[in-house]
Amino acid sequence: MSAPVAWHASLPARPNGRGYGTDRGLNAHLFEPDSGFTRARRKAESQPNARRWAFDMSRAQYEIWETFWQDDLGGGIRPITFTDPVTANSFSAQVIGAPVEERLAPELWRVQLTLREL
Repeated sequence: MSAPVAWHASLPARPNGRGYGTDRGLNAHLFEPDSGFTRARRKAESQPNARRWAFDMSRAQYEIWETFWQDDLGGGIRPITFTDPVTANSFSAQVIGAPVEERLAPELWRVQLTLREL
C-alpha cells in the first residue's frame, strides 16, 4: 500500500454535521441452524470502521477537490490522512466507493465520501 496523502489544506477541514457518521462492521459470522437460535462466531480481533463524510465546498474548493482526487489520490487508490473532527486525533483511511458529488447551487457543491479506517 502506498503512503497516505494529507488532506488538502484548501479543502474544508471538517465534514458537515449532517452526513457525518460511523458504520461499525459486524465482527461475526452468523449461522442459522435448522432449529434453535442463530449462532455467531467472531471473525477477527478487531474490525475496521467505515466513516461517512460530506463536505460542502465553494466552486474554487470543488475545483481543488477534482485535482486532488485525480492527481494526489490517484482516483481513490491512495489513502488519506485526516484529523478526526470529534477526537482531534489523526488517522489514515482508504476511500471505499466512488465519491458522490452534487451541485447544490451555482457556487456550492457537496462531496460525500465513504472511508475505511486503516
